[in-house]
Amino acid sequence: MKPHYFMLCATLLLAPLGLKLGTLPTLHGMVQLGWLQVSEPQDLYRVASIQQGVFLLQAPDRSFKQVRLAGLTIGDRWQGQADGVVLMLLNATGVRVRLIHERGLIALPNGTLLQEVLLADGLAKLDAKSLASFPQSIRDRLQKAQTAARAQHKNIWAEPQAAPAH
Repeated sequence: MKPHYFMLCATLLLAPLGLKLGTLPTLHGMVQLGWLQVSEPQDLYRVASIQQGVFLLQAPDRSFKQVRLAGLTIGDRWQGQADGVVLMLLNATGVRVRLIHERGLIALPNGTLLQEVLLADGLAKLDAKSLASFPQSIRDRLQKAQTAARAQHKNIWAEPQAAPAH
């Protein structure tokens, strides 16, 4: 019996015992040795870098694409916090995202739009001009997130607004 078949059978037999017998480390070792292949969805991009809302994405075919988050206006005061939130979300997903729209609509693997998160946290405002090319359902989701942040006076929406001119 080949060693990798033996390890696979042993791992499957020990799986119900979980971590107590080191099953998961064994699986990880098998992946590291190339005995098991881990497949990823083919529509996920790896985030190579982010600089002020511009993502450098690596496609499944290893090509690179620069994409700016569309539909948002993020002020300088809030850019650092917005970048921090995005990095935190990306770390939780293994720096993988879905490119929903070529003009910069980016979602986490579970379908949550990054724009939606930033709007809901009050770290960005909608830019209606760049939203026009998105489907109505997406525009509605983004508007709903911004409306909720505004109602809760989050971040940008907590700042005092300029008094109207007399």
